[in-house]
Amino acid sequence: MATASQMDAGSIIDGLAEKFTRFLGTYSPADYVAPQIDQDGEDGTDAPASFMARTVQEMATNNETTLYVDFKHISDFDYDMADKILQHYERCEPVLRDSLKNYIRQHHEQFIKDAHGPEKEFFVGIHGLHSIDRLRDLRTEHIGRLSAFSGTVTRTSDVRPELFLGTFRCQHCATVVKNVEQFYKFTEPLVCPSASCNNRCGGMAQRSVQYGCQLVGSLGQQQLLAKQ
Repeated sequence: MATASQMDAGSIIDGLAEKFTRFLGTYSPADYVAPQIDQDGEDGTDAPASFMARTVQEMATNNETTLYVDFKHISDFDYDMADKILQHYERCEPVLRDSLKNYIRQHHEQFIKDAHGPEKEFFVGIHGLHSIDRLRDLRTEHIGRLSAFSGTVTRTSDVRPELFLGTFRCQHCATVVKNVEQFYKFTEPLVCPSASCNNRCGGMAQRSVQYGCQLVGSLGQQQLLAKQ
């Protein structure tokens, strides 16, 4: 039986994938004017008509992996979806990533992976929040929420890689476990997924996907980790 917290988590993301997929395929701001197709058809008769669909297409054709989305556009499309993303970003973010990846797989399959390589991981970067907090005003209630903050840069660190997804091989049966998400620390699979093994996995990571991250902070405060 599902716990109350599991039920709450399910209700938060319920229908989010479908709504965000429709947003990617159909949304255009009120002042958007679709580019005209020239007489030679260089823009392509199959070019997407909506603003977001064209934005996704441009990201894919430019071989980029982060889609930058204005929060106002999400709010204009579906206020309830925008509020859920704002209040429960930590739970919604994986759904947004998966929705974007599935959309690209469906509409731009040729860009889903490099030649002879694994599938790419895609990310959604949201900007244009209505309010911006000062760095020193961030509190525990901001944890898990989507926040924008400002501060004075007093020093910078090197951009360091942060493990995001890991691939492991079980030491007992050699089963490969892919895309193990890392939850703010090095995270291994708890149990081998093979029905004939069912042992704890202790393999070495064979492939990883990493973020670039940088430490930021203000004078007199503990430093915070910001993903780029």
